[in-house]
Amino acid sequence: MGSSIKNGSHENVGKL
Repeated sequence: MGSSIKNGSHENVGKL
């Protein structure tokens, strides 16, 4: 979870 925040918004989109 923390890594996704580090990587950027593009990873957040994949989560959503």
